Amino acid sequence: MTAQRITCNQPTLDGPEISFIGQAGTSGPNIVVFARAGHVEVRVGTGAAATLRMRTFVGTGVTSFDAATGLTLNTTLTETTDAATATGSLGR
Repeated sequence: MTAQRITCNQPTLDGPEISFIGQAGTSGPNIVVFARAGHVEVRVGTGAAATLRMRTFVGTGVTSFDAATGLTLNTTLTETTDAATATGSLGR
């Protein structure tokens, strides 16, 4: 996975967060990760606007978290994609 941007110590209503934006390989889907103490959300998608295809997954296994320096994940992700969301050919 190729990282395009990592943002640490981002303030949110639920507490400080670390976000990651990257891409699987050179032509794979885009991957966005939002992590905070006790929660991680992963979005996988392709396209934009009318052609956007996306799946969303969440987990609770953030085993250590420091918003300024990093985190450790050990979690099973559960899909939470809304049934009305266009997923196209994005696999699990």
